[in-house]
Amino acid sequence: MLSLLLIIILFALVGAYAGTAAGLFGIGGGSIIVPAIYLFLSYYNHTAAMHYAIATSLLVMIFTASSSAYANNKNGNVRWDVFRKMLPGIIIGVFAGALVSVYLSGRVLAIIFGIVLLFISYKLFFGFNPHREKGKDSLLSIFSPIIGFKSGLLGVGGGTVSVPLFSYYGLEMNKATGTSSSLTLPIAISGTVAHFVFSAILNHGTAVSFNLFGSIFLPAALVLIPFTMLFAPLGAHLSKIMPQKYLRITFSVLIFIVALKMII
Repeated sequence: MLSLLLIIILFALVGAYAGTAAGLFGIGGGSIIVPAIYLFLSYYNHTAAMHYAIATSLLVMIFTASSSAYANNKNGNVRWDVFRKMLPGIIIGVFAGALVSVYLSGRVLAIIFGIVLLFISYKLFFGFNPHREKGKDSLLSIFSPIIGFKSGLLGVGGGTVSVPLFSYYGLEMNKATGTSSSLTLPIAISGTVAHFVFSAILNHGTAVSFNLFGSIFLPAALVLIPFTMLFAPLGAHLSKIMPQKYLRITFSVLIFIVALKMII
């Protein structure tokens, strides 16, 4: 009973923070959700903590991305022609990344994830000012499987790569973030399916007393989903009234600390 209460309180806080951060910075919640689940399950010595963290993050993203995609499409911020060009390569990349992920040890995945977090922290700290140039469709073909692979491998959205890519391609920032946000939905759906299937085949890990279902840590997911969906609009509202520079720097420092924890 105590463990269940702890899960509810802990992941309600994580979901609220991840949702707010997603609304504020447009980076998705995977960079917060994955470390939180990983550290929680590692405390209980679960042998495949990182694998469950990645798969659960992707499941949660289905719901948050659905809400975000709807809002961005309603506001006219999705370039559906770019979306369609990116989609096949992204799905292929997601399945490839998920397959590699279930074969790698949790320790290796944690180190890789920590390195990616360091990259995200760096970009958040210094900001991003793209040089807008009219890109070529070949850029989309080259980078779509790369974005999908990273997402399938680590359970995060592709925004840290796709937003700069779309900006270079020539999209205005609101359309770059809107299109990237909408692409998170197929990433999350295909990634969840891929991790569930591959993990079931390879039978990663053993269940601990938290009702692990396939490759999904269900108790955490059931708490995270409503809280991320509830707080993402709050983050979007706060982004309009709070100084972005200082918020971005503060968040980057937190991500940097989490990255070091994941690596060390």
